[in-house]
Parts: sequence; structure tokens; C-alpha cells
Amino acid sequence: MSLRDRTYRAYLCSLSAPTLARFKDLHRTIRNKLDTAKNAYIADRLDPASSPADYWRTLQGVCVASHGTPSPLRFFAPDQLCQYYASVSSASPALDVGAVAAALAPLLDQPDPASFSFRHVTSRDVEAAMTRRRSSSCGSDGVSARVLRLASPALYNHLVFPSEWKYASIVALFKVPSPATPSDTRPISLLPEMSKVLERLAHAQLSDFLEQRNLLDARQHGFRTGHSTQTALLELTEAVRNAVEKSKVTHLVSFDLSKAFDTIYHGLLVVKLRRIGCGDLALRRFTSYLCDKRMSVQRADGTLTQSCAATSEVPQGSVLGPLLFAETTCAPSFTTVITSSTPITRKSTRTISRTVFWNSLLQSIPTLSRLLLGRLAVASNSTQAKRRCNYSTASPF
Repeated sequence: MSLRDRTYRAYLCSLSAPTLARFKDLHRTIRNKLDTAKNAYIADRLDPASSPADYWRTLQGVCVASHGTPSPLRFFAPDQLCQYYASVSSASPALDVGAVAAALAPLLDQPDPASFSFRHVTSRDVEAAMTRRRSSSCGSDGVSARVLRLASPALYNHLVFPSEWKYASIVALFKVPSPATPSDTRPISLLPEMSKVLERLAHAQLSDFLEQRNLLDARQHGFRTGHSTQTALLELTEAVRNAVEKSKVTHLVSFDLSKAFDTIYHGLLVVKLRRIGCGDLALRRFTSYLCDKRMSVQRADGTLTQSCAATSEVPQGSVLGPLLFAETTCAPSFTTVITSSTPITRKSTRTISRTVFWNSLLQSIPTLSRLLLGRLAVASNSTQAKRRCNYSTASPF
């Protein structure tokens, strides 16, 4: 580069054509070497990526992919967003420990051979949980995951979830290009990195318990290891294909739970955790995790608004939240709404299909609608979310 710069200065003094040609050759060579080095660096960063999300995160980190749309703070005041998010996340009353204990009393007297309780966590477990945290962002406490890898491993020997770890710093994102109301934005919770380490440890143990005892429906594809939207579409496509080969028609009803993560009723969640086999100590930990959550919206300059309480949410951005959401809204109690249909669950969207012969199509539509939509509110009573339904039919003709 220094030779290129000297050649350029020499050309400015002499204005000779050979010097200019020499400068262009040097400039072209340097550009080629820089491009080669950049491509090699990006390829080296992409090699460890194991999923599409890791690829896009890496590309954004090296400034190759777009970082998304502007902040909704251009349209709404931070305090306005904070109050709106808090109102949505307080659809149900705060978790009353006494009322939950009374509701659990009959269940606690029933022996359960498959009782779930948290195992002792070793320093190796903590180190592994920290290693899996690939994000370089800081939580609401300003501490990054990289710093926490050097922290003490003695984390999970208490029954109380620290109150400082329940404080979420909210970053607002767009749902639509031009938002008209705060409901057109999505809150993403930035939680303390140490809380995510603790949540990851709890998530691993609870997830193993649910999978080993088949407590999650086999047709649920959201928030499960080895499952995704792609596997849900493959299962649905295969069901339609099999129906077409038998000259049958496939009814399809899909419905989405609006504000699903923000409207979970904590009291019912704790009761459901007991019903699947959580022991007393595990319930105390989950209750401590759900109580006394607060949130603030992050302003453009990095400061935070005044905090507001959140009494009915599992934070978007948490590690344990999606699994608790799945257990609350996707349990077998929902999939038994209609036993002759095929329910498929992916995140906050439910899809239920049913196959009939063509000559029974008109007679089956009212039956399907009555069975599904008539019991939908009962089957999803664990959330105050609004429901949007779509109906479609796939035929072999």
C-alpha cells in the first residue's frame, strides 16, 4: 500500500502516463488481495455456523447482510411503547403464590412416580451453558456473555431466581414497514446474560424430562430440538399427498395466537407444570422465575424508560420462555380437541387438517368447523391471546 501511495504522489508530480499505469496496476493488485483476504475471513467465520440463524448472524456481524429496518422509536415515544407492552403483558393478574398453593394442594397429595426435580449443577454444566451462548450482545445489566465465562460456576443451588435477573430491557422491532400503532411493533427482551445461563440449565433438564416421557405432542414442531417449520410443512405435505392418492379432500384450518408470549396466565402455567410431574422444589423455582417481572424500553441513546410490571408473559428473548409457552398451549389437552384430525403446531400457529372423500365434503365442513372453532377457546384458555383463523381445502382435482 505504501508503494501504491508513493507511486500516486509521483504521478501527481510528473503527470506521466507510465507512472499512472504503474499506479493502476498496484491499485488493482491491492484490491484483489483485499477481496481475497475478506472472502477468506468471512468463510472462516461461517465455517462454525450450524444453522441458518448462525449464518445470518455471522453475516450481519461482518457487515455483509442488512441489519434490518429503522427503529420504531422514530414513530413512537419510548414511554408510550413501554406502557403498551406492559398493558399487553398484564392481561392476567399477578401470580398469587397463596392462590397457586391452594390450587396445587389436591395435586401435591397425589403420588407421581415420574416427578420432575432439578438436578445438582456442576461447574462443567455451567461452563457448557456459557459456551453455547454465541451472542456478543450485552443484557440489561451491561454484562456480556464473554465476561460471564470467567464468572463463578456456583449458580443453581438456590430456590430463588434473583430479582435483578427478572428485569428486561426492551428493544422494539417493526412488524410492518409503516407502523400506525404500538401493536405494529414487537418487543424483544434483552435479559441479563447470567439469567440466560441459568435458564439454559433449567431448559436442558425440563426439556429432557418432557421428551423422555413423551409429554409434548409428537406433532408439535415449534421449540423442539430436531423440529422446525420445515418439518411441520413436510408432515403436512405428506398428509395431503397421501389423501390425494386415496382421492380424498383435505380440510385445513390454521389459526394464529396474537400476542401469544405476552398473555400467558402464570397461575395456570404453574398448575400445568405440576400436572406433568414437577415436584415441589421445581415448582417453587418456576414460581420464583415468573413472579415480579419488570420491563423498560431502551431509548435511542441507550437510556431506559421508567420500568413497568409484567404479570402475564414469558419474555421473547428468554431461553426458558418458549418451552414454557409450548407446554402451556401445545399440551396434549389441545390436540385432543378433535381426535379424527391431524394437529400440527409450529410456534404460535396451529394447523389442523382432516381428510374426507369428495362426496362427503359439504357434509363434513360444518362438522369440522363446529368441533374445532366451538372448542378452540376452551382448548387455549391458558392465554388471553386473540385468535385469527383461516380455512382452506386441498383436493385431488
